[in-house]
Amino acid sequence: MRAFALLLALGLTAVVLYCAYMIYVTVARRGTMRLREQAVWRTRHYSKGGHTIVAVGLTSPGGEVLDEHVVARLPDESPDWKEHFLHAQQEAEERAFHLNKKE
Repeated sequence: MRAFALLLALGLTAVVLYCAYMIYVTVARRGTMRLREQAVWRTRHYSKGGHTIVAVGLTSPGGEVLDEHVVARLPDESPDWKEHFLHAQQEAEERAFHLNKKE
């Protein structure tokens, strides 16, 4: 009888721990989903390894980049860098506009 009570207590403890874990995961997932729902796609550019990278980033209200799509990698020493940069920036703005459309 004691063995049965011990197994029952262990089983009940396992069920309670599993339920607590599932609640924790659900709450954390909701927070992440809420953050992604509030985020918007914005153009961004930065220099890395001798290249200027023009991209569209999914940016949270706090400024954290959650996702990124690279539009172009431009060598910093390119003679027609400005022309390519302006073209890539325009393409990034168009992508951000389309990605931000809520249907």
